[in-house]
Amino acid sequence: MSGVRHQYSKNFYISVLETWKNKSWNQRELPKRVDLNPSVMNRLESGERPIKDYELGKIATVLDVTTDYLLGRSANPEMTEEEFEAFKNDPDLERWYKSFLKIMKKIFEDYVKFGKHLMKMTTSIQHIN
Repeated sequence: MSGVRHQYSKNFYISVLETWKNKSWNQRELPKRVDLNPSVMNRLESGERPIKDYELGKIATVLDVTTDYLLGRSANPEMTEEEFEAFKNDPDLERWYKSFLKIMKKIFEDYVKFGKHLMKMTTSIQHIN
C-alpha cells in the first residue's frame, strides 16, 4: 500500500481545513463525504497516519481541488493550463493509458465470453425442462 508520508501532513491539514471551511461544512461532513471514519480523518490531518493514494484522490475530488494543492505542492487549488498541458503530455501517462486500454480490452473480451457461456447454459437448461 502506498501512501503519502508525514512531511506533507502540515500542508495537508492546512489545505483541507481551509477548503472545507470555505464550503461551510462542519467537521464531520468531509469524512462522511469521502467515506472515512472521522477518527481516521483526524489521524490523517495530524500526520499520525500516512494518507493512502486513493484516500487523497477521494478527498481532492470531494473538495474539488487538486492533490498537489492538498499536499502543499501548489498554492492554486485548481490545475493551471500549464500544469494540465504538462500532465497531458507526460510520456508515463501515455504508457499507462495504453496499458490500461489493453487491460480493459481483455476484461471486455472475457466478459463477452462469459456472457456467451451463460447464454449456452441457459439454453441447455431450458431444453432440459
